[in-house]
Amino acid sequence: MFKFEENDIISNTVVANPRFKFSFYNGVAYVNEQADNGVYGTGSIYVNDLNVLDPSLHKIFTNLDSNYANTSDNYPITSSGLIPFELKRDFIKKSGNTYNPQYTTGFGSPATSSIAKFISLKSSMESKEVQSLAFKFSEYITETFNPPLQVPKTAVLNQDLTIFSMDDIFCGSLINPGSIDLKFYKGGSLLAQAKDIKKNGELIEQTNSTIGTGSIVGFALYEEGIIVLTDTSSLGGGQEYYQQPTASAGTAVLDDPKWIHFGSYIDVEGGVGTAITGSSYTMELEGTKTKQTITLMAYAPKNKLNWSNNPTFLDASTKANYINNTSSFYYEESPNVLVKNVVSSSFSHYSASFVPTTYIRTVGIYDEDKNLIAVAKVANPVIKTTEQDYTFKLKLDL
Repeated sequence: MFKFEENDIISNTVVANPRFKFSFYNGVAYVNEQADNGVYGTGSIYVNDLNVLDPSLHKIFTNLDSNYANTSDNYPITSSGLIPFELKRDFIKKSGNTYNPQYTTGFGSPATSSIAKFISLKSSMESKEVQSLAFKFSEYITETFNPPLQVPKTAVLNQDLTIFSMDDIFCGSLINPGSIDLKFYKGGSLLAQAKDIKKNGELIEQTNSTIGTGSIVGFALYEEGIIVLTDTSSLGGGQEYYQQPTASAGTAVLDDPKWIHFGSYIDVEGGVGTAITGSSYTMELEGTKTKQTITLMAYAPKNKLNWSNNPTFLDASTKANYINNTSSFYYEESPNVLVKNVVSSSFSHYSASFVPTTYIRTVGIYDEDKNLIAVAKVANPVIKTTEQDYTFKLKLDL
């Protein structure tokens, strides 16, 4: 067993920039061009009198390799099951949305509503108001306060909003500024496009003659993995049932294509005439993922590691008498047991001169208490003689 010296351990940070493309069309979501059926729950979150959209219905769960099918609202993670990851779309309707954060009596829980998620972004938005007015929280929420402590009493939503939030598996530590590209298609043709070309979080219209290029249609909170679409102007084109209620909450609502309807692709109710077939969408973005790694240099010096406990290490004709004598007081091995000579000879029926030879196939890493914490294996065993030394370069992801 050898101890790692100071220069034998190198710590590194690997930065990766995974890029994802999400496509939505006619009830099917695609992740990097691969279909994902998703998991659609059956709960109800009331956002207005029509229950316009249950946010739990627009979730994508994927392990990036295959679909995750489950009809339950519970998603247990087991060793044999697929691990779900989430891209969630919340459409928040202006009508009927009032948030009361006040406690009930005593130490009760604060009241909640569908706009609570947006209100939770307040501090992040206010820290970025200096970058753009698109982050001005008071433009979207009107708050009233209770004097004298100025504790928020109510918060009223001023307009419709759509929020996309995603797990770290997609964006890592942040969405890369300048990587967001949203495309709204109608009838197979590009209707509108928005990108964060200024890299300051503003989502700026690139293609559309109705609202005009250069308009800000939403914003991105890069570190939080959040994209918010705020523009309520008509993009032109035919109407569709973008506002989908739950099955028990009425009928779908026709509306013009708008940026706040971006990502509405599934017939939630399942009724006749409510399918969304004329509109499709793509969302492209790039994340930043950092991974801490340790590189370890494990040395096999000359004249070391030339013994093996493998039974084949000994000559079969002599190891039958391996133990010479033994008792309660001593243990003696036979001096006549030979190590098998594996040196090849160029001549038939002739053994070459003996050279101590072992085969290294596994490198074990131990902690300071000599507990085995990692094992590295080579693809093919490495021949080790007394005259050879080796350095094994091991990489351990943390």
